[in-house]
Amino acid sequence: MQAVILVGGEGTRLRPLTSRQPKPVITLVDRPFLVYMLEWLRGHGVDDVILACGFEPTKVEAALGDGSSLGIRLRYVVEPEPRGTAGALKFCEDLLEERFLMLNGDVLTDADVTAQIAAHEAAGATGTLGLVPVEDPSAYGLVLCDEGGAVTGFLEKPGPDELVGVRKYLISAGIYVLERSVLGRRRVGVLDGHRDARALPAGDLRHPRGQRQDGGARAAGRRLPGGRRRRPRRRAHRAARGRRPGLHDRGGRARRQPGRPRARGAGRRARPRGALRGARRRPDRRPLRAHGLRRGGRRGAGRRHRGTRRGRRRGGCTGRRGQRARPRDQGVPRHGAAGRGDQVLRRGSCAVTTTNAELDRDGIARVDSTDQLTDVLAIPEHLRDAVWKVESAQLEDWDSPAGMVVAGMGGSAIGGALARVILGDTASRPILSSRAYGLPGWTTPDTTVLVASYSGDTEEALACYEAAGFLGATRVVATSGGTLAEDARRDGVPVIPIAGGLQPRAAVAYMTVAVLEVAARCGAGPRITSDIDVAAEHLEELVTLWGPEAPDDSEAKTLARDLHGTIPVISGAGVTAPIAYRWKTQLNENAEVPAFWNELPELDPNELVGWGGAAELGRFAAVFLEDSDTHPRVADRVELTCGLIREQAASTHRVQSRGQTAFERAFSLVLLGDLVSVYLAVLRGVDPGPVAVIDRLKQELAER
Repeated sequence: MQAVILVGGEGTRLRPLTSRQPKPVITLVDRPFLVYMLEWLRGHGVDDVILACGFEPTKVEAALGDGSSLGIRLRYVVEPEPRGTAGALKFCEDLLEERFLMLNGDVLTDADVTAQIAAHEAAGATGTLGLVPVEDPSAYGLVLCDEGGAVTGFLEKPGPDELVGVRKYLISAGIYVLERSVLGRRRVGVLDGHRDARALPAGDLRHPRGQRQDGGARAAGRRLPGGRRRRPRRRAHRAARGRRPGLHDRGGRARRQPGRPRARGAGRRARPRGALRGARRRPDRRPLRAHGLRRGGRRGAGRRHRGTRRGRRRGGCTGRRGQRARPRDQGVPRHGAAGRGDQVLRRGSCAVTTTNAELDRDGIARVDSTDQLTDVLAIPEHLRDAVWKVESAQLEDWDSPAGMVVAGMGGSAIGGALARVILGDTASRPILSSRAYGLPGWTTPDTTVLVASYSGDTEEALACYEAAGFLGATRVVATSGGTLAEDARRDGVPVIPIAGGLQPRAAVAYMTVAVLEVAARCGAGPRITSDIDVAAEHLEELVTLWGPEAPDDSEAKTLARDLHGTIPVISGAGVTAPIAYRWKTQLNENAEVPAFWNELPELDPNELVGWGGAAELGRFAAVFLEDSDTHPRVADRVELTCGLIREQAASTHRVQSRGQTAFERAFSLVLLGDLVSVYLAVLRGVDPGPVAVIDRLKQELAER
């Protein structure tokens, strides 16, 4: 179970004790105050705690460390400025699981939180408050509930007239059981205390039914406030903006993604990372005349391209001279243009910038409205976090003589392919992937089926889950929530929780580790947990070499510029084969370009011939992913194949993996490919986050 503890207050009522020391870590008897709460939470099954810090966060970390001495994992998230309960939760959003506890960090209690969680689940509520009775409610915020337990309202320090008809005086104990969906229900502003709950409709918030005979207490135990409650501010607040959390337990840093000035041709300002979707944006009213369009002509009418065929191909258009462009795409300002002064011309589904964008953080932020770059740079941290996620599932060891099937689609399924090549010859049983509505015909009760679906609502994955149950196979689920998680918990199937708030393709580290750990537990492969931590450190070094702060001539940025305006064809062999597929899909989704992949030596008898007509069809770039463990004859084929197609390709590139272990080398190429895809998206003026066409496909499938 996961918990968020709010420890950002300054403790003004306890000054001078808290002038330079955060209230939660002041020594009480023989240990920091917060240690008592952490030990209490551990007794109720909580093993992952996020501390939402504000005042003196480094001193909180220095006092508590990583939590290993308490048997709890501690992580630290720092708010740049106090924004109350809702703001703190929003800053923790990317780390939250499907269900979590939220607690005030200045309360000492012995309440039965396990019973509160059970009541929450039984009621099917979105949020459940722990309440305690008081005799005099005038100094507190009173919580009003109906007979069924639904929260109907709040009274802040009520007077005698407001208490008429109120039978029980219940106040919040500062303990909340919440579903992750609450974060999508409101614009986050500066809110405080239980008033944040007003964002939820009546009936979504509940309190657990009475657990004591006096009929008054809703959460058994005592509530000892450690400081004065701040007076809640008014409900009309501006949306949260500015810094994202800094993860101090892993040397992270606070990241600032402010709103950027509108660039000419940008159409709209990129949404700040901290602001919620739906916030009003003022469109840029400046007219944009895209390069290559004739002057004059009525608005929306088809217009003719200029330039030679070679010039058009270099710009991404291979049509004949004078070919008409699609009227609806002409001269339309594109959200997230590459930079000030850049202009974007939409040609079908291809946006081509007419100038080069800056591949630093500022230049990327102008295009990357959903901060996909940060998710790529966080792959090392995702690897470490994934190990904890698997441990939280409390999987027992079992034996699957028939091997293992990884069932999933897209970014959720790639973990199976990567895990298989990482294990290589050390795998003692088959580990196969199923990207379909059914399982292989040889699936038996002796098979382990890991169903991987990031959203939990992928129809192919749900079909495989049901099929595995029908066949009597051992099932394990890896998901961030959705129908799959609900069905698994109903059936008593173990659920490996995947961090929420990501695009499915950005969860590659979580899915790969999940497959490796399940393979170890079912006897399909050895445990390589130590390799995972070493690989994470190795990738952090590569982030420095290839990240946005790296020079313009770094490998990732250079390759992205070379691929700009081409159709990439990625080839791999052995360990790099599934990574070549990963590159292809990342280029498809992030950069919105067609890309293709193949595997050596199989491509030589067929695709090699096809390269003979590449030059007259378009600008194709060949990328070969190489690894030190490749078979010597395959390495010879890479060199010869690259030489044979060099004259027909727009460019050829040989990319070598980096690292000692298979895990390090494989994920070095995964990291590089993900960065190249984001950089290429920026060069093209394409926001790498949204995938509207996929959402449309799913919607139309659901209607049939």
